[in-house]
Formats: sequence, C-alpha cells, structure tokens
Amino acid sequence: MLILRACPVVSLSRRTDMPAFFPDRCRDLFDGNAVRAAVFWSKNPEPLYPYLAELPPVWYFQYTINDYEREGYEPNVPPLRDRVATLQKISDEFGKMRCVWRFDPILLDDNLTYATIIAKFERIAAHVGDYVDQCIISYLDRYGHVAARLSPTVRVPNQIEVMEIEGAFARIAQQYGFTLAYCAETSTTFSPARCVDYRRLFAINAMQERPDTELWEYLTRYMDSTDMSQRSRCHCNPAIDLGEYGTCRHHCTYCYAQKSEVSDRQTGLGAF
Repeated sequence: MLILRACPVVSLSRRTDMPAFFPDRCRDLFDGNAVRAAVFWSKNPEPLYPYLAELPPVWYFQYTINDYEREGYEPNVPPLRDRVATLQKISDEFGKMRCVWRFDPILLDDNLTYATIIAKFERIAAHVGDYVDQCIISYLDRYGHVAARLSPTVRVPNQIEVMEIEGAFARIAQQYGFTLAYCAETSTTFSPARCVDYRRLFAINAMQERPDTELWEYLTRYMDSTDMSQRSRCHCNPAIDLGEYGTCRHHCTYCYAQKSEVSDRQTGLGAF
C-alpha cells in the first residue's frame, strides 16, 4: 500500500501526464490510501474521464491547451478540437472550478510571431471562456536539455513583445470572463498563480453535499503555506507529486520534464 507522508493532497503530475497515460493509476491512488484531494496536470485528460465520477470529489485539472499543431511542438497530443471538447465536457458535468486552463509555455520562432500567439490564444478563449474561471500563462524556460531539442530560432518573447502579448491577453480574458495569472514568472501585469491551490480545493470541498471535514481542517490550517520543494518563484501550496520523469509520451519538444528516452515503467509513479 502506498503511504502518504502528512500531506493528503497529491499532484498528478508535473513530471508526466498521468491522466493521459496512467488513468488507472490515478484512480487506484484514491483506493485505500490517505489521498483526500488531487490536482491533475494534463494535456489530454480524456482517458481519465470515465473514472472521474468514481473518485473522491475534491479534485481539479491544470489543463494545458495550446495550439502548436502547425509548428509541431506537441507532436502526440490530440487535435485541438478534441482537447477543447474534453474540457467543455468536464466543466459541464463537474463545474467550471474543475478546469484551470493553462496556456503555456509561450514561445516564438521565425514564423510564430507574437501576433500569431495572440490570435491562437483568442481562438481557444472563444471556445473555453465559458467553461473556466482562470487561465495561467508562462514563458519558455530554456533549460540545457530543452535547448538541445529546440531549433535555434525558438526563443522567449522580448520585453516589447511581452507587453503586446499581455495587453492583448488581458483584453481577451476580460471579454470572455476569466482571470489571468502567472506561473513562476516575475511581472506586475498579472497576479502570481497558485497552480496547486488550497483555496480552490477548499471551495470544491465546500460545494459537496457531505464535505470532507478532515480535509477542510487541513486546508484551512495550511492555506497560506508554500511548497518549498518547488522553484523559488512558485506560489503553490504543498502537494506530494507522484509522477515519474521520462514516462510522458506526448514528446513535447519544449518540455522540461522530458530529460531522456521514455521509460518502460508502466505506472508513471515516481519517488516522493
């Protein structure tokens, strides 16, 4: 049996797309364990969808929906229309608090201009704006192992381009009725995000017919705590991340979590 240490909140996962590739393990983690709440990270939660009604009710998705289909930076994710439809389905059935839209990372190349990024963002927002209450953005981090996979033309927007992007994003978000926040960035344009957010989990728990009182007490006690295992600009509340690096099969070229060939492990579970 998997025994969690102290924290009843799990992150599934910053290291791999467990909802896409290991949905049965996501389900099994709630069975007979101390897991009381979960934050799922995914580009394709459709394989987990059939299990969602079976899970304890306090969970939500950090759901990344980009549009890099033409550029080929996300070679193995489903078509954009299918990813949007999955978000709409989950939000309709379980409520819009269950899906936080992530548009990240933002990157440019010789053909992918800041104006194109704005157009892509607006196109997605037009279809998901009624189904989410927040969008989280971030920019490309060129870690050494990531840079080795990228074309030399791939780059982070410069300061002027960032101002144009963020100004347009703010207008679009206001138009479609959701808020914007940063993930581990420094800026005065938007507020910092808590991707693992105890306030969101608290609100979801409070909406249940029979709220989990032990979870209620835990979230209340640690509402303002920060996960010290994450990078310095991260504002996430604590969670135990149970994913394993090298097990994601999306093969996104910009991904920091893909450091080597995909592992043969079948569970996607790593050390914690």
